[in-house]
Amino acid sequence: MDLDLNSTAQETPRKTYSTQSDDYNRGRTPSPPAGFGEESDSENESTTSSPPLNSKDKGKGKESSDQIQYMPVDWQTQYGRHRYKMFAAMSEIPGTSEQAKIQLISKALARFESFTSIRAVTNAGTRQVIALFGAESDAKKASKIKIDNNTNINMQEGTIHNPYEAKHKTIRAWDIPLNVAQAEVHAAFSKYGEIKFIRMQTIGMWQSANIEYTNQEDYEKLSMRWSIPFKADLIRIYPFLNTKEVKQERSKYALRLINLPPGTTGYDMRDIIKQSKAQTCYIPRNNNYLRKRFAILSFRSQEALDDANNLQNFLGNTELQWLSIETKTCTICSNPNHLAKDCPIKEQQTKKFLEKKENTKKFRHLYLRYKPVGTSNTKQIL
Repeated sequence: MDLDLNSTAQETPRKTYSTQSDDYNRGRTPSPPAGFGEESDSENESTTSSPPLNSKDKGKGKESSDQIQYMPVDWQTQYGRHRYKMFAAMSEIPGTSEQAKIQLISKALARFESFTSIRAVTNAGTRQVIALFGAESDAKKASKIKIDNNTNINMQEGTIHNPYEAKHKTIRAWDIPLNVAQAEVHAAFSKYGEIKFIRMQTIGMWQSANIEYTNQEDYEKLSMRWSIPFKADLIRIYPFLNTKEVKQERSKYALRLINLPPGTTGYDMRDIIKQSKAQTCYIPRNNNYLRKRFAILSFRSQEALDDANNLQNFLGNTELQWLSIETKTCTICSNPNHLAKDCPIKEQQTKKFLEKKENTKKFRHLYLRYKPVGTSNTKQIL
């Protein structure tokens, strides 16, 4: 049985291409770069596990974060802690209330020296009573409890959840839009293997998800990827363990691609992502939750970044431009030639607002009387 600590240089000629493809996310398992195309043999190979580096070893044969993987700890061997779980359906236990049923089972199990705890839980919509034991022999004896001459309770063996082992089979997904439901995330990630558990949370303008896979092999295969297609975009993924270190490693070689047409998605950029061999494509959002007009693309190496930087990119007739991450750009239109305070778009927006304010002031009495379309915020404007 399982164990549980907690039961509960010189410029090269630029290449030119445009986006004309329909092979985005056709139901097959996507592969690098950024989840598009067929998987290479090298991507299917398992990585060799290695122990963590000591502080003295830093810089000596240092491996990238993608290569550092630690084996799950066997708590029975490592710390000598043994936990064995038995459970029974609440409906099979006599009693007028859950509390009475738990007390009844507790009294029957009290004769077992290693009996440690009991509690009620809901599992797959069914209420259950779970009892924990420190000895396997006691757990086996508890498989059939005699309440009285006419009543026997049959308890079944349960699997102890090891949270430390679970972390070695868990993927962390970022950049999930706020309007996405957990069921949609579950459906998208189920393509890569059977999901045992999923938990989502909201951080700022995005949601994230911790997705635990049932099979180690499915987790290891997916953990080698940097992102996967999800609806119209790509979402970045990381191993649950060492997320911060892996994120820093994968952010080392990145470029900003500007001048995107309004509303551009990862799907629109699928050919650019594939041709440039980018591993991720992140398009930020503004305060109105509209996509900004630039994207951040990450690469596996400096060589891959340099090759991408020499590509000439188009979306339709619109030419895009590569910039380094450090280059300051306008936060409104992403233009590197001016900042937001000098942006012509901001100037146009300000002019339009002042014109509307002037009209509202001039015709306020009519707007308040007849309440025509688009004038509900008259008082706010003034």
